Amino acid sequence: MNFLLISIPSRVRQLLCRHGKSIKVVLLGTNGMGFELLSLPPERKHCEVLAVVDDFRAKESREYYKTPLITSIELGQLATQHHDLIAINTCE
Repeated sequence: MNFLLISIPSRVRQLLCRHGKSIKVVLLGTNGMGFELLSLPPERKHCEVLAVVDDFRAKESREYYKTPLITSIELGQLATQHHDLIAINTCE
C-alpha cells in the first residue's frame, strides 16, 4: 500500500482505484489549498474538479479560476447527480 494514502478514508481510496484521474471532486473553499489545486496545470491535476463551494463568493461571481463557483445548497444538488463525488475541505 502507498503510505501516502493511509490517512485517506477507505471509501475514497476505493473510488480513486475505480475512477483514477476521472474522479469527480468538489473543493470546499477558495483559499489556501483550494487555490493551489486550481492553479495546477492540467497535466498535474489528478482529478476532475467539478466546482468550488464558497457561499460568500458565489453571491458575487459564478466562476472561480475557470471553475464553477457554487453554494452549499447547490453542492447538495450536485451530490444527488454524482454518487461518487468527493468533497475536499480546503477551508482555512
